[in-house]
Amino acid sequence: PRTLRWLDPPPEAALAEARARLAELGALDDEGRPTDHGRRIAELPLPPRLAHMLIAAEPLGLASIAAEVAVLLGERGL
Repeated sequence: PRTLRWLDPPPEAALAEARARLAELGALDDEGRPTDHGRRIAELPLPPRLAHMLIAAEPLGLASIAAEVAVLLGERGL
């Protein structure tokens, strides 16, 4: 993010929080680089937490339930 040309750069605390959350999801390794799981998360047009949920649910045979939950969590006004 530091190399991007922002109109209004995000606060450093927000970047640190985002990195911490991505690391908790297994999307970043100890050096802050994307993991294979992180690249799979990035391929999905969803917020990282929902994408992580879908990917983690697949080997458990729960992908369809996770997809329904993702839709419900992504909808506003429900």
